[in-house]
Amino acid sequence: MPSINLFEDSFPGLASHGPTRSASKTLFTIFCLLILHYLLFKKRYVRLLRNLPVLRMLPGLLMTLHRVHDFTVKILEFSGMTFLFKGPPFAGMDMLLTADPDNIHHIMSSNFSNYIKGPGLQEIFDVYGDGIFTTDSEMWKNLRKSSQAMLHHQEFQRFSVSTMTSKLKCGLVPLLNHFAVEGTAVDLQDVFGRLTFDTTLILITGSDPSSLSIEMHEDELAKALDDTGKGILSRHVKPRFLWKMQNWMGLGQEKKMSQANATFDRLLDMTNGEGEDLLTSLMKLDTTKYKLLNPSDDKFLRDTILTFIIAGRDTIAFTLSWFFWLLSENPHVVAKIRQEIIDTDLPRTGNGQENLDKLVYLQGALFEAMRLYPPVSFGRKSPVKSDVLPSGHKVDANSKIIICLYALGRMRAVWGKDAFKFKPERWIAENGGLRHEPSSKFIAFNSGPRTCLGKHLAITQMKMVVVEILQKYDVEVIKGQKIEPVLGFMLSMKHGLKVKVAKRPFYSNMASISLLEASIAILCFLILFYLLFKKPHDRFPRNWPVVGMLPRLLVSLHQLYDYGVEILEISDLTFLFKGPRFFGMDMLFTVDPANILHIMSSNFSNYIKGSDFQDVFDVFGDGIITTDSELWKNLRKSYQAMVHHQEFQRFSMSTMISKLKDGLVPLLNHFAEEGTTVDLQDLFGRLTFDTILILITGSDPRSLSIEMHEDELAKALDDVGEGVLYRHIMWKLQNWMGLGQEKKMSQANATFDRVCSKYISAKREEIIRSQGVLNGEGEDLLTSFMKLDTAKYKLLMKPRRDTTASALSWFFWLLSENPIVVAKIRQEIIDNDLPRTTGNGQENLDKLVYLQAALFEAMRLYPPVSFGRKSSVESDVLPSGRMKAVWGEDALQFKPERWITENGGLKHDPSSKFLAFNSGPRTCLGKHLAITQMKTVVVEILQNYEVKVIKGQKIEPVLGFILAMKHGLKVGLYEALIDFFFFLTFCFLLNKKPFSYLPFQKTPKSYPWNWPVLGMLPGVLVRLHRIYDCSVEVLENSNLTFQFKGPWFSGMDILVTVVPANIHYILSSNFSNYIKGPEFQEIFEAYGDGIINSDSELWRNLRKSSQVIFSHQNFSKSTTRSKLKDGLLPLLSHFADEEMVVDLQDVFQRFMFDTTFIFITGSDPRSLSIEMPEVEFAKALDDVGEAIVYRHITPRFLWKLQKWIGIGTEKKMMKANAVLDRVCAKYISAKREEIRSQENADEESEDLLTSHIKLDASKYELLNPEDDKFLRDFTVGFMAAGRDSTACTLTWFFWILSENPNVLSKILQEINENAPKTRSDQDKSSYLNKLVYLHAALSESMRLYPPIPFERKSPIKPDVLPSGHKVKSNINIMIFLYAMGRMKDVWGEDAREFKPERWISETGGLRHEPSYKFLSFNAGPRTCLGKNLAMDLMKTVIVEILQAYEINVVSGQKIEAKPGLILHMKHGLKVTTAKKCCSLE
Repeated sequence: MPSINLFEDSFPGLASHGPTRSASKTLFTIFCLLILHYLLFKKRYVRLLRNLPVLRMLPGLLMTLHRVHDFTVKILEFSGMTFLFKGPPFAGMDMLLTADPDNIHHIMSSNFSNYIKGPGLQEIFDVYGDGIFTTDSEMWKNLRKSSQAMLHHQEFQRFSVSTMTSKLKCGLVPLLNHFAVEGTAVDLQDVFGRLTFDTTLILITGSDPSSLSIEMHEDELAKALDDTGKGILSRHVKPRFLWKMQNWMGLGQEKKMSQANATFDRLLDMTNGEGEDLLTSLMKLDTTKYKLLNPSDDKFLRDTILTFIIAGRDTIAFTLSWFFWLLSENPHVVAKIRQEIIDTDLPRTGNGQENLDKLVYLQGALFEAMRLYPPVSFGRKSPVKSDVLPSGHKVDANSKIIICLYALGRMRAVWGKDAFKFKPERWIAENGGLRHEPSSKFIAFNSGPRTCLGKHLAITQMKMVVVEILQKYDVEVIKGQKIEPVLGFMLSMKHGLKVKVAKRPFYSNMASISLLEASIAILCFLILFYLLFKKPHDRFPRNWPVVGMLPRLLVSLHQLYDYGVEILEISDLTFLFKGPRFFGMDMLFTVDPANILHIMSSNFSNYIKGSDFQDVFDVFGDGIITTDSELWKNLRKSYQAMVHHQEFQRFSMSTMISKLKDGLVPLLNHFAEEGTTVDLQDLFGRLTFDTILILITGSDPRSLSIEMHEDELAKALDDVGEGVLYRHIMWKLQNWMGLGQEKKMSQANATFDRVCSKYISAKREEIIRSQGVLNGEGEDLLTSFMKLDTAKYKLLMKPRRDTTASALSWFFWLLSENPIVVAKIRQEIIDNDLPRTTGNGQENLDKLVYLQAALFEAMRLYPPVSFGRKSSVESDVLPSGRMKAVWGEDALQFKPERWITENGGLKHDPSSKFLAFNSGPRTCLGKHLAITQMKTVVVEILQNYEVKVIKGQKIEPVLGFILAMKHGLKVGLYEALIDFFFFLTFCFLLNKKPFSYLPFQKTPKSYPWNWPVLGMLPGVLVRLHRIYDCSVEVLENSNLTFQFKGPWFSGMDILVTVVPANIHYILSSNFSNYIKGPEFQEIFEAYGDGIINSDSELWRNLRKSSQVIFSHQNFSKSTTRSKLKDGLLPLLSHFADEEMVVDLQDVFQRFMFDTTFIFITGSDPRSLSIEMPEVEFAKALDDVGEAIVYRHITPRFLWKLQKWIGIGTEKKMMKANAVLDRVCAKYISAKREEIRSQENADEESEDLLTSHIKLDASKYELLNPEDDKFLRDFTVGFMAAGRDSTACTLTWFFWILSENPNVLSKILQEINENAPKTRSDQDKSSYLNKLVYLHAALSESMRLYPPIPFERKSPIKPDVLPSGHKVKSNINIMIFLYAMGRMKDVWGEDAREFKPERWISETGGLRHEPSYKFLSFNAGPRTCLGKNLAMDLMKTVIVEILQAYEINVVSGQKIEAKPGLILHMKHGLKVTTAKKCCSLE
């Protein structure tokens, strides 16, 4: 559905930028102003509008009217994204232009009720009546609520999709076909306008105006809409009295407006067609639910549906027009979209919603188009009361505020330096999913309460149109036309978009797997050749008497493949080879696609394997490789049924994933850590051998292991390969005598018989034991064959094993020669949101179009089977890789792009041209399976490793029927996680042996190197992504205390310690000497003088007051229970019902934010809801945390400078601080007012803010409850402490449970055994105290993953720690909690294991550990006041969730800690929830 509310709140670019509202004649005024402008300005354009006397800024605006959109961008960028435009006095044209996201959020969301449409807008847009576009307050709420119910109804959603599908099939496609056949140019903007007009009218009225047709007739309703748009624009550029007079007299544009209005009145009084359209729904509206709506009033119906038509037609049409123009300027984006469409396996018509949702890159490209060219370029608001925007600008009541959407999308301060570039990748997250941008930044679908109701419907419709066109047509934009936006409230193209369309060819992509058959002569001819030729001959082989062309062939044997290319290229793709007389070696070589098509398809029955072929390949018996005619047909039919069976496909995928996870990945990790060279071809051979044997027999030979043992079956297959090649030379006599290679063949055959007999016997017994019923998912081919009772067991092993391994080996070698291809593949993997672990599903792999193209390109140049052999039954005449005549002049180059069509899809070349998977009736049955397996392997390796091919090795193909590498492929493996370039440059400049001090060496001396000037900072920055684990290594190797040296004069030297004796000394024994310190307070200044920052007497006063308040816990407990019952549990139930994947970390953060906010202020922000809204206070806390971390790793002078200038994270810190101040001030003021109105309140149910306002100041000398800053600092400090620490602990706890199901079972058993019989608060409290094992598991979780990973202190006086380390006054001391929990010297050899039992005493009670050893709740006088409260809260949440739901962690996601003040998960924790059948009893 179109963007209804987008249009509703956004409007004209020129809305308030028109000419002066003076009484002068327009033309004369403009002429005078141009002369004035010429005299005043020497340059054509100036960066800022000059404020002239009388006329003020209007002349500058008029001079740039033709490019007002781009001029607005320059003005706003130069003036900090907000600019006050001054119009002539008394003209009412003063307005505030803004593209500042903070201002937009304030206007559209935070202070929504103060900013309305206003009477001025309603008067200009009077033709739209009282529709949702023009209304405010209660009327708008009623209209929105009713529209929401209709648009989000499931039946209407289906009706919308089916309508668009039908209109595409019966309207757009036939029309484009017509234009393609006629070769005529067409205005694509007009076509899209007609498509969306028809579709919207059907959805609203049920009637089809059929404006989208070959005749392209003018529809009067569509024309009326256009006239209305022009009329509204005219009203913006004329003085009000003038258009009012024209309206009264019925002249000019106003006459057209009146006629359009009459057309609306007449045409919109229509009956509905079939289906539950919006007009029908409006007529059936239940007026008891919507007091201000009257479905019996025709005017109400007219105004409502007119708004829907306007919103639905133009926004989508204009977005699509700009989108296709941008595609024409960025063909690589077209390629990626088409590839994604192919990967997602979309049908060519009737694309379903479930398929469209997979098109992430397409949606990113659409959003990027709307960012640069929003359908509505400006939005207008008017404040009811005076206000101050976050940018500091004051706005008066009823003033005009213009939100510049067009400019917002081009603000470098918002979108980065590349803001003007079309980059769909900016919408793709690092994990490949769609990146969410706040609506205050991307406002194409409006923001806040007026967010577009039809957003999802609009995206779906646009995707359907784009997919339909890109699948079937090439769209060429006519060159030379001027592309510019029209001046108007809709951002259409001024001159339309002229294009030509052409149908895209659609080929089925068939390929070939066949066998080598290059005839080679007997050894004695080598002597004859030596006597006849003393020097090399020309390229074409000479046909000698007796020996034919064999001598030249033998000379070229070492480069047979490349020689074959040369010969065939100079002989028109077909060459007759003449062998020695009477040897039967004459053969016709061909690479002519027409010949191949004739042999493999058109005249297939005449070209068979033949008896000679079967003789050479007798070891494979009567399998599908060697057979012909009816036997082959029977075999193929049976294989097809088995290989294409859905269960076998799943079995194949799970087998490959399992083999990658448990075989290849551990082996590659081993090689990476050891730094050893490995033969990649051998690895791939072992991987595919194991995988194929599992698929065929169900048994794993485990040849892929660190030991790399030789498997007899694999060796027998290799011997057979050599033997088959030798048989093309001379073999009958040797076979009879049992000598040489034939002896190996006989032994290999015996091995086949013995090993296969063993598997067959075991499988028969297994089937008998299971009474013929086996697990369908794990049914291997051998089982299927036995049930078929026709199987030949040897048929699939050789081709499937070696062809896949060979293809992968050549592919990785080609990647090493073409790093740009590696980069593109990796980018595609990221774009398509593939997890960085094994387990990529088929739906993910299908999206990797460029990867598939690269694989096909590798197989084109290095086909796994290099020759195919056929023999004709009857005489025939034929119709006539690397052939330039076939693949073009760049045939010898590796170019995956040749497989990508212009629209970004995968090009389907005929199998007679690309024969890697055979052709015709013998097309490879396992083609799709092979591609899937190869993609799986490639993705796994490229995501996790850098593969470096060892230089100097000779890469050449071996002579054989499988195109393997003669010497293998030696590579080195490195974990692909860190880019060391910058740091290595430092090493090179400062040290002749740079690698001896790099931080990645795994030795006891692996500390960050102390460089001159820079200190150890470079090593820390390199390790920042894994700083926690690095700290564990460093501290463990330095006796638990380490001196970090920062850059000179930066004040960043830090003593890091995890020695329990030191911690006890610092936090308890000598507590008074170790304070937060002024530097800490400076870094954490956002928290003010709260309990987090303070020291000495102020801290004591704060702690004493908080201690008294925390003693009243009833309010906290009731708050938690209420939020669980009404917030968290219903939300989890919704996720379970919808089977949604959800970020559990985000859920817990929202739960704790709401709970803490209620506990502190008594108000519920309701961030925990199905909509998951963004709360500015929560975001501000996140920004503050991010900035504080930045201050820790940046020299003080640098972040101080940034703060002074107001850039980078410091700018975010300042904005966040302003938000905290504003929100806290709001709640403090409201709370004071509430206390004044309620003198006698229950102290037990008081929130913390109330308690602090009522604080008895006589007891606390340094606390002043009358001071708003004191209350603000308290609120911010407690919010920061209460929200993140508990949410973080719960997140890690549930992840650890997923990794330790035995612990989960014990906790559930404990909950079951101790469940209270009644639901009283006393029973519940007692019940929680009995959950000893749960308490232990929580403590163990916090030991390994402490919510606050480090603590910082500074001594007042010099001191000596118990460890012997001397500390100077004011030095920074850091206690690293994360590392401490993993120290073997502190927690034993199993320190890194998750063992709740370590917290259980021998008597079954809870074991007490000293706080200086377990520091999660701090230690000494600063021990956390809310410790018991937090533990009870977490227990309550865990018990409620575990009793009602199963939490399943989504496999494949990367779990790692994010560097920061709080130990958050970097990528969140994706889970699914499922309701339990019944709760525990």
